[in-house]
Amino acid sequence: MSGSVKFIFAGVATLVLLIVLRTAFYTVKQTQQVIVTQFGKPVGDPVTEPGLHLKLPFIQTVNRIDKRFLEWDGAPVAISTALRASPSPSMRTSLGNSHRAPLCER
Repeated sequence: MSGSVKFIFAGVATLVLLIVLRTAFYTVKQTQQVIVTQFGKPVGDPVTEPGLHLKLPFIQTVNRIDKRFLEWDGAPVAISTALRASPSPSMRTSLGNSHRAPLCER
């Protein structure tokens, strides 16, 4: 092989290696948990520790779930809507009378 062919082969091999390494690592944020799936089926336990983690490139997929999500399992009528009817007292004082519709004189 000539020198230029070896150089091109080394460049392509380095590029492929970088792509494989890039897809092999993933990060988990503090507000996330990750479920790693392989061909659509979960593999191992959920990853809850933040930081850098390793997976099989091109075979395993990372599914991120926000840990801050709080599911409401109570009845839908148990959520109070009374507070939405009028602004809070502190909001009324800061708004003055600007939150009310102007009165029209006849």
